[in-house]
Amino acid sequence: MSILFMESQEILLRLNFLEISYGSLKESKYLLYFSLREKYIIEDEYRTGMKLAEEISRRNRSYALDGNK
Repeated sequence: MSILFMESQEILLRLNFLEISYGSLKESKYLLYFSLREKYIIEDEYRTGMKLAEEISRRNRSYALDGNK
């Protein structure tokens, strides 16, 4: 197996991970909103969840931009 093939596989795996992660994060944000709207959670819990989602988003962006790891 060539080095170039292995590197391209790594890039595809990273991209696949990021796409799945992004979709899951968007779904989680929607579920937080829905839960607040339906009064399953209170505003404080919503804000905490959104802060955590933003932190995850920053980490994903960092992971996406750092192609050496």
